[in-house]
Amino acid sequence: MVTASGDVVTSGDATNLGSLAGAHLNRPIVGISASPDGHGYWLVASDGGIFDFGDAAFYGSTGNVHLNQPIVGMAASPDGHGYWLVASDGGIFDFGDASFHGSTGNVRLNQPVVGMAATSDGQGYWLVASDGGVFTFGDASFYGSAVPSGQVVGVSSLRTGGYVLGTRSATVLAFRPGGESVPPTTTTAPPATTPPAPAQPSAGSSDPSGVAMPTTAPDGFHLLYDDNFDGSSINSSLWYRYSGQPGGDPLAWWSRSHTTVSGGALHLSTYQDWNPQLGQNSWVSGGLGSHQTNLYGQYLVRMRTDSGAGISAIALLWPDGSSWPPEIDFYEDSPTSNARDGMAATLHYGADNSQIQRSLSGIDFTQWHTFGVTWTPGHLVYTVDGQVWGSVTSSEVPTVPMALDLQTQLIGTDNNATPAQPVVNMDVDWVAAYGMN
Repeated sequence: MVTASGDVVTSGDATNLGSLAGAHLNRPIVGISASPDGHGYWLVASDGGIFDFGDAAFYGSTGNVHLNQPIVGMAASPDGHGYWLVASDGGIFDFGDASFHGSTGNVRLNQPVVGMAATSDGQGYWLVASDGGVFTFGDASFYGSAVPSGQVVGVSSLRTGGYVLGTRSATVLAFRPGGESVPPTTTTAPPATTPPAPAQPSAGSSDPSGVAMPTTAPDGFHLLYDDNFDGSSINSSLWYRYSGQPGGDPLAWWSRSHTTVSGGALHLSTYQDWNPQLGQNSWVSGGLGSHQTNLYGQYLVRMRTDSGAGISAIALLWPDGSSWPPEIDFYEDSPTSNARDGMAATLHYGADNSQIQRSLSGIDFTQWHTFGVTWTPGHLVYTVDGQVWGSVTSSEVPTVPMALDLQTQLIGTDNNATPAQPVVNMDVDWVAAYGMN
């Protein structure tokens, strides 16, 4: 690692090949990146000045360029014949054989970018903001993000795929294909809670809801994927399980162990379990996201949710790209009592998170229903059990690829969930996703 004064600190078998300790610097050092063979490294200053050591070669800098925002980090290309610099507004500067794949330089960010990491082939990169937001470019895939205790200070790629976020409190969050894992922190957790078993359907039932998954695509659409949730595990080629803290809900937590498959259904279970963010037991939930994205389509989810005050269930489309919004919630409830009889569908858009919302009430959502959204250029149509109940016609309807996500979580700013039972399950019999022809 490197200090702001340019002093290089090594550990393990890393060799100190030189530093800027004692040198006069125009601006502080903000990052370091090693050459592929480990026999060299670059230091970068906040004005984009580059200092190379060992076999790391100089390919250019922004030291004499007027920057809108300071440089906060860098990443080397896989062969070491180039590098990228990233500014706090997400602006990207590429040198040598490092190619440009996009930036957030013209995007309004909630929090500044603090670092970047390149994919293993150099055909993409991740940017991370101090609130844990992750922005993907090129062939870099989104595997999740979180807002851990303490601000995020950097990101690094994993050799096995994915990335890790580091925080000021020395917490490290790893996000990998198939789901994110949180390594142990300095807090000692109690013994793991044994997950309560979800209620099981009758023996031999492959469709616990009593309604089979569609076998043909609707007119004007083609099948992208479907899942009947048979078997005993998640299809990791299609889905990843949530883990970490939901953005905007500081007391909520997702754990991969709260997302299970049994009895022909997916179960997203909320119950009291260890929350490493709070250092105590709280209401911990489950969530599932699709790896596959698409521009326009129809999505159907056959689901039900137990009653439970303070525990929300959501089916949504999430953008694949560098910024949020947009977002399409086609089922979202926020029960303040143990009745689950009201829901909303919400289009989120614009840098200020403007919203167009439709509401539906008078239906018992603890029973099985099929919720759907048909998303076409400029239009959204919301359905329940095949019947249209709401629609939106707007130029703000998303025009970027999106992925299907299913999740439950604690809502509100205090840990005041009071469900009538110790476990609140969102059960999903099947999902079907179709692309527009």
